[in-house]
Amino acid sequence: MRRPARWLLTLTFAAAAAASGCTEDHSTTFNPDATRPPAGDVGVDAEDPNACVPTAAALEVCNGLDDDCDGEVDNVADDLAQLQGDPFNCGACGHRCLADNAESFCDAGECGITCLPGFSDLDDDVATGCEVGCEVTNQGVEACDGLDNDCDDETDEGFDLFIDPLNCGRCGHVCNLPGAAEHACEVGDCLSTRCSGGFEDLNADASDGCEYPCVAVEGAVEVCNGVDDDCDGWVDDEDRDGMAAPNFSCADQGVCAGVEPTCSNGRWRCAYPEAHYTSGFEQACDGRDNDCDGEIDEDFFGKGEPCRRGHGICAGRGVWECTRDGRALRCTADYQPDVAGVEVCNGLDDDCDGRVDNDVIDLEWVQVGDFRVFKYEASRPDASALSPGNLNGRACSRVDVQPWSEITLEEAQVACAVGGWRLCEVAEWRQACSGPAETRFPYGNNYNGDSCNGADFGEGDVLPTGEVDGTCLSGFGAGDMSGNLKEWTATAAGVEEVGVHFIVGGAYDNRIPGSLACDGLAIPRQDDFRFGNLGFRCCWP
Repeated sequence: MRRPARWLLTLTFAAAAAASGCTEDHSTTFNPDATRPPAGDVGVDAEDPNACVPTAAALEVCNGLDDDCDGEVDNVADDLAQLQGDPFNCGACGHRCLADNAESFCDAGECGITCLPGFSDLDDDVATGCEVGCEVTNQGVEACDGLDNDCDDETDEGFDLFIDPLNCGRCGHVCNLPGAAEHACEVGDCLSTRCSGGFEDLNADASDGCEYPCVAVEGAVEVCNGVDDDCDGWVDDEDRDGMAAPNFSCADQGVCAGVEPTCSNGRWRCAYPEAHYTSGFEQACDGRDNDCDGEIDEDFFGKGEPCRRGHGICAGRGVWECTRDGRALRCTADYQPDVAGVEVCNGLDDDCDGRVDNDVIDLEWVQVGDFRVFKYEASRPDASALSPGNLNGRACSRVDVQPWSEITLEEAQVACAVGGWRLCEVAEWRQACSGPAETRFPYGNNYNGDSCNGADFGEGDVLPTGEVDGTCLSGFGAGDMSGNLKEWTATAAGVEEVGVHFIVGGAYDNRIPGSLACDGLAIPRQDDFRFGNLGFRCCWP
C-alpha cells in the first residue's frame, strides 16, 4: 500500500561566510541515521584557497554545499528535480522518507509507502507506516474464503453457512442440484425449491434435486410414443393410469381381418399375420389381398388385362395371369408369325419386325427435276376414304383416303421428318404444280372450275385423295395441287416475320381463280395456325 505525505527529520547546517568573500563552512549536523548525497563540484581557487568556486552548472542541490556561491547552503529551487523523487530529500533538502513495515519512496515531492508482505496500512497515515500485521486481500472486501480479507480480526463475517445457497455448509459450496432451477440452504444442506424446465422431482426428495428428466404438460395424457407424457414415471403401456386410445385402427380387410392395434417400443403396431401379409404392396400374385387394402394382386399391374406376344399383326392375343410361383405375370397369348406381310403406310407393323410403317411400298411420289414430291396430299397412316384417321405418326401419300388437315406447321414438319423427308418450299411446290410445260393451272393455262375441287367444283367439302385425278393431275403427275386443301410450305414469310410461313394451292372453299393457280398468291400464316381446309405434302431430298 502506498500513501504520500510530507514529514521532516531535522538536518542542521551551519555555514559562516567569510568577511572577505564567498567561503563556505561545511560544519553540519545530520540525523545519525541519514546519509548525505555527494557534495557539489566545489573546487579550490589556485590564487585564493579560501575562495568559493561554483560548480560547473552553478545549480544549488541538496548536498550541504554552497554550489552557486551565493553565500547560502542548499537554498534550492522549489522545482528542483531532486526534491521530486529523492527519498533522502523529498520535497525539501534533508527530508527523508522512512516508515515501519514498509518500503518508502518519493513521488512528486511526497513520501509514499509500499507495505511489506503480511502488513497493511489501515489508517491511511504514512507516518505510522503499515501498522497492522495482516495483509488485506480481495481489495478489503470480506469473502467467504477462510481469510480475514478486511483485516478486522474477524474471518468470513457476514456469511451464514447454514442458510447461504452460495456457501452452503462450507465456503464456496454452491448449491447446484441436478435439474433444479432454484435452491435453498437449510442447516448447511442444499435443497431444490424449483425444477428447471424438462425436469421433475419424481421422488419428492428435495435433497437430490429434480432427478427425473421429463417435460410436464398440464393435463397431459399418456400416448404411445416412447415418452412419459404425464411425467408419472411410467412409459406407454406401463402407465398405471391408463393410456389414450390410438387415433387409427388396423386394416381389417384381406389377410388382416380381426387384427387390433398394440403399443410396442413407442409405436402403435398392428400384428398382421406374417405368412401372407405384406406392407404397402402385394408381393405375391396369389389371389389374396396381402396388403389388406381391399384389392387383390393390384400391384401386379395388368393382371387380367389383354396381352400379346410378338410384333405387329403377328402378335397373339391373350391375358396376363399369375405365374405358378406367384412372383410375376405371364401372357397366355400365342404368337402367329405366318401372317406377316409387306409393310404399307397404314399405322401397322405389317412385316412384324417391331417397326411401324418402315420401308413402306405403297407411298406414291412423283419426280420433279432433282427432287421428289408426294403425289397426293399427305394423309395419316390410318386414314380411309371416309375418315382422316387419328394416328399422328409419319405422313403417307396414298390414293383414296381423306387427307390430313387441321395441322400446324411444326406438326407437318414432324410428320415429314419421321419418314426422313421435309416440307416442300414454295418454289418446289409451284414447279410440281405447273408441270414441265409451266402451265398456270395443273391442267392448263385457263381456269376450269370443273377440273379441281375448288368452290366452283360444287362439292363443298374435302374429297379423298385422287378423286379428281382424271382432270386435276399436273404435268408431273401430282394430284390435288389446285383446290381440295391449302398446303403448308417450308418457306418463311421473311426475316422480320418470325414464326410465319407461306401456304399455297387454294382449297375446296376458294372460288377465286387466282388463289387456285399454281403461281397464285402465297399467303403468310402464323406457324401455330390450323384450319379445316389446310394440309401439307412432303418433298425429298
